[in-house]
Amino acid sequence: IKNLAQHTFDLTRGPLFCAQLIRLPASTRNLGRHILTLVMHHIIADGWSVEVLMNELGQLWAAYTSDRSDPLPALPLQYADVALWQQQWLGSKGLTHQIDYWKQQLAGAPSLLPLPTDYPRPAKQSFRGADFSFRIDAQTVNALRDLGQARGATLFMTLMTAYTILLSRYTQQSDICVGFPISGRQYAEMAPLIGLFVNNLVIRSDLTDNPTVAELISSIRHTTLEAFGHQDVPFDMLVDALKLERSLSHTPLLQVSFALQSKTFEQQVSEMLGSNVALLDTGWVAAKYDLNLTCFEKDDGSLDAVVEYATDLYQVDTIERMTAHWRLLLQLMIENPQQHVNHLPILSVEERQQ
Repeated sequence: IKNLAQHTFDLTRGPLFCAQLIRLPASTRNLGRHILTLVMHHIIADGWSVEVLMNELGQLWAAYTSDRSDPLPALPLQYADVALWQQQWLGSKGLTHQIDYWKQQLAGAPSLLPLPTDYPRPAKQSFRGADFSFRIDAQTVNALRDLGQARGATLFMTLMTAYTILLSRYTQQSDICVGFPISGRQYAEMAPLIGLFVNNLVIRSDLTDNPTVAELISSIRHTTLEAFGHQDVPFDMLVDALKLERSLSHTPLLQVSFALQSKTFEQQVSEMLGSNVALLDTGWVAAKYDLNLTCFEKDDGSLDAVVEYATDLYQVDTIERMTAHWRLLLQLMIENPQQHVNHLPILSVEERQQ
């Protein structure tokens, strides 16, 4: 299964989608059980697309096992229609306006965030990764919502604030760039399509004047809303427009990312396909960034958080310690939003004693 998950595609020839059905050996435990593997290159599908695919598989499975006809409605448009629309837009004045915004917003931004690492950065990324999971309780999440809402900010913006503070303290830098993914599906007609719509936006924060927690939340709120208003420039085109020097050792401009999602993929699959279908963990993680923190909202109000990290750079103990510092920052932000960010202690009592 792990080898299937690492299937290599030829972008010049295709196909870029591979499906295999594995029939498990007959036994009392495996009677009637199968493993279906679906492997797609990212260039033809994003995370939203996989959710669409799972939903349609669930509908088709329920229909065919009940001897009903195809229940899927006709699509209002195709991915090729969207690609043509984007090509036309990329030649318009709208693109020029948005690129001018990003050039001004990211002028002089550091190309590499100097996070301390356990191992020297290799000359070429291997993208080998692992993940570390933890949970934030519902009481803390509710307090963070209230903290943000008092300043017109969402939970995403408040969590991003703590992440930015953490990165600033770890790097001793005041100019911090964090990436975050957006769906790229601005119109309802795009929702049922399978394809690559996702784009990466940049939140750049300036902590030079040692703002308070409240001031930084407001600043990140403003920057985030502006980024959404200029979200149509593909990230690779932005990198070219900024004339950033490429390196095989790290991704351009962004080495860290943050996301907040409503549900985990496991929850989505369970709801769409039913209890008789379960995901199989391949035990393989690809690290797209040095650090990628994703939080998932739970029905009980808590958050499940996962840090995906590059194993060429970090040991798991370092990631565990880093997430503990982030959680401490969340608590301190709640307790005193008027505290200046550089005065927030990130060490635990035990670490200070040590």
